[in-house]
Amino acid sequence: MEYLVFGSLLVLALSLFMSISVMALSHVLIIIPVLYFLPKMEWKKFTKSNWALLIFSFLVPISIIYAHNNEIGLKYFNIMKFKYYLLGALMAAPFGWYLKTKATLKQIKILFWSALISSSVASLSGMIGLYTGFNPLKWGPPSSATQNAGMFGMLMSYAHSEAIWCILLVGLFLNYKKLENYFPKWLLSIAIIINFVGFITSYTRGALLAFIIALPFYFFKANKKKFITAILATVLLSAMCWVSVPYLRVTFEGRQHSNLLRVGQWKAAWKVFELNPVMGVGFRNFQPYSTVIKKQYGYPEPTWEGHAHNNLLEILAGMGLVGGIPFLAWIFFWLYESYKRDDLAAKLAFPSIIAIVIGGLTQNTITDGVNVFLFMALYALTQIEVDTL
Repeated sequence: MEYLVFGSLLVLALSLFMSISVMALSHVLIIIPVLYFLPKMEWKKFTKSNWALLIFSFLVPISIIYAHNNEIGLKYFNIMKFKYYLLGALMAAPFGWYLKTKATLKQIKILFWSALISSSVASLSGMIGLYTGFNPLKWGPPSSATQNAGMFGMLMSYAHSEAIWCILLVGLFLNYKKLENYFPKWLLSIAIIINFVGFITSYTRGALLAFIIALPFYFFKANKKKFITAILATVLLSAMCWVSVPYLRVTFEGRQHSNLLRVGQWKAAWKVFELNPVMGVGFRNFQPYSTVIKKQYGYPEPTWEGHAHNNLLEILAGMGLVGGIPFLAWIFFWLYESYKRDDLAAKLAFPSIIAIVIGGLTQNTITDGVNVFLFMALYALTQIEVDTL
C-alpha cells in the first residue's frame, strides 16, 4: 500500500507537465489504496468541500444518462470522467496516511526533486521548440509556432497548468524555511526561472491574468500591508514585462478574433443553460450544441464548434443547476476552508484556488484532462493539514 501511494505521487511528479497518458497511471496506482481506506474513512470529518466534490462526481454520469435522448452528439464514454473527481474527493485519505506515517525523508526528496526537474525540463524543451522549430523531447515540431505549449498538444492545457504551478513555486519559495530539508534553494530558484519564462512565452492571456491576480493573495490573510505591496509589485512587474516583451502587447491587443470566439461560446453556453436549466444537456456535451445554438440565435462565429471557454458556463450548460450548485459549493468551501486554516498546505492552496477561478473565466479547465489531474492532486494534498513533512 505504501509503495502504491508513493508510486502514484511519483508518477504525478514526473508527468504533470510531460504526458497525460502517463498521468493516468497515477490514478491506476491510487485506486487500490482508495478502496482499502474507503471503509476506514471518517465520513463525519469530511469537509464541506469534500462532500460537494463527491456529490459533483456522482452527478457527472447522471447528467449524461438523463440526457440520453438528446438528438445532438451525446458521448457515453464521458460517463467515465466522473472518476477524476471521485478520486480527487477520496484520495486525500491514502495521501495523508502515507505522508504523515510512512514517507521517509528520501522519498519526500525524490518527489520534490522529480516535480521541480521534470516541470523545468518540459518548459525548457517547449521553449527550444518555440525558438528553433524542433522540440527535442517530442522529437518533432512544437505544437504551436508562436506560443510555448511545453510538451502538450494543447497550448491552453500547458499555460493554465503552468499558472497554478508557478503560483505554487512562489509559495514554496516564500515558505522555504519549512521545506529546506527536501530540496536546495538553488534548485527551486532554477525551477522558478525556467517555469516562469516558459509560462510567459505561452503568451496566454487568461492564464497570465490568473497568475497576476492570484499572486498577491499569499499575503491577504497574514499581512494586509504586504498584500497591498504585493499588488503594487505585481503591477510594476507586469508593466515591465509589457514594455520589454512586445509580443505580450500583441497577445492582449491583437487577438480580437479570439475574443469574438469566446463571446460566441459564452452566449451559446448560457442559452443552452436557459433552455435546459435543471440537468443541462450532459456533462461535456455542450460542444456539439455550440454551432447549432449560435446559428439559431445569431451569435458570433456560428461555424466554430468548441467548449464554453468558461468553467461555470460549461458546467451549467452540461449539468444545469443540479451540477452547477455542487461545483460552485466545492470551489467556495475549498477556498473558505483554506482561508480559515493556518498550515502550510492551506497557505499554498488559497492563492492557487484564486488562480483556478480566474483562469476558469476565459478557459474551460475543469473538464480538460491535463488541468484536472493537477487540480485534483492539489485538492487532495491540500486537504491534509500539514505545516511541514
